[in-house]
Amino acid sequence: MNFQHPVRNPRPRPGVLSPMKTFFILLLMGSLAHGAELSSKKHVRYQNTAGASVLRQILDVHYDASSTKTAKPVILWVHGGAWKFGNKTHSIGPKAKAFTEAGYVLVAMNYRFYPKASWKDQAGDVAAAAKWIQQNISAYGGDPKRMILMGHSAGAHLAALTAADPSYLKKAGVPYNHIKAAVLLDGAGYDLPAVMNTSAGKHLKLYQEVFGNDPAQLKAASPNHQFSKKRPAPDYLIIPVSNREITQLQSNNLAKTIKNSGNHAEVHVARNRTHMTLNQKIGHPGDTPTKVILKFLKARLSK
Repeated sequence: MNFQHPVRNPRPRPGVLSPMKTFFILLLMGSLAHGAELSSKKHVRYQNTAGASVLRQILDVHYDASSTKTAKPVILWVHGGAWKFGNKTHSIGPKAKAFTEAGYVLVAMNYRFYPKASWKDQAGDVAAAAKWIQQNISAYGGDPKRMILMGHSAGAHLAALTAADPSYLKKAGVPYNHIKAAVLLDGAGYDLPAVMNTSAGKHLKLYQEVFGNDPAQLKAASPNHQFSKKRPAPDYLIIPVSNREITQLQSNNLAKTIKNSGNHAEVHVARNRTHMTLNQKIGHPGDTPTKVILKFLKARLSK
């Protein structure tokens, strides 16, 4: 009887890699080609306000774990939700990937909601998150002296107000000049007295409920009323969508006020986007508003 010996894998010749080694090298090269190694530190407590929900006082840090020794600009993301609802995780995945790969650290925060917290409290929460960044972000490769406030809808209002009125950052102990830019996505509450005069129905009711009717308080809550020629302000990129007249009007008026104060502002109208899809598409490959944001930040941070 003829017995066939089992076939064994031959040893690779000198200078020739085995198929398994070749596979792992190609896998490693592929991972390196993708650049950033996205990691997330989630549910970090950034303040401890008595009587408030812990859930509303936490943040997530999205960063490049392969490059924590390089001080990168930090984006503080403030979600929308009519000052009453929302979450730091909404549509955050594409943003975390895109901005991390572009060389930023992205911090996404929760904040307290109306009616348990006022708009003043909420702006204070943004400043408190900025304070946490100042004290802790270097461990994640972030530069605490180069922060960008970015928000959508109600979050755009809170980002704009915290960047425009230095009192919130001062109270938190954050140097005002550490905020380098504000990026605002389709906000409509930049000039609240004007909003009250031009709104009706459920929109008017929403603003009256959250901000009241006192003229002094409406001005205090309005980013548009905080700028002065005596004080430098962060650079602003304001992005309304093309199908909402109120956000375009509010955006253009805010930019005009900022420019009249001697500071820098740009308006980019997002085409083929709704109030919701503008936020949802940020970070997606080929998204035009994302490209505009990255171009703006690169230009302003390099000045």
